Amino acid sequence: MNVNADKRSENRLPPIKRHIVSNDTVTRSSTYIDSPELQYKNYPGFANVARSYATEVLPAYLSNEEDVGAYKGTDSIASFNQVEIVVPNEGTSALGKAGGANMVVLDLHPGAIGHMHRTVSIDFAICVHGEIDHELDNGETIRLYPGSSRLA
Repeated sequence: MNVNADKRSENRLPPIKRHIVSNDTVTRSSTYIDSPELQYKNYPGFANVARSYATEVLPAYLSNEEDVGAYKGTDSIASFNQVEIVVPNEGTSALGKAGGANMVVLDLHPGAIGHMHRTVSIDFAICVHGEIDHELDNGETIRLYPGSSRLA
């Protein structure tokens, strides 16, 4: 991935407000207002990274809001405090086969180049500012502009 922007080592993104929606006991949607603060980690020469939300498995296990509990907890592979770019896919979690959905905020450094990787999670890339080039295994390049997205 490449991006055109100013060089930086600190996150310069505006505060990101996440609205995590769940269901109450009668299946009406309700919003959590106590989402944990994003935990950014700097990968020098690449990006500032924060996990915005993740699930351990697909389909997400929603009973008793275990998906939200795993995200808000500190020891789950889907925890907010994990700053890995992908949800680990080795083995199984307490809920089943690992590999869920993963929403990560990347503030890429200029000229940042990521490595090729494959995941068993559903990952979303949405360009908010600048340009991002995604090079596929077959050599094809997909360029994202502000407002465009990629699903993998």
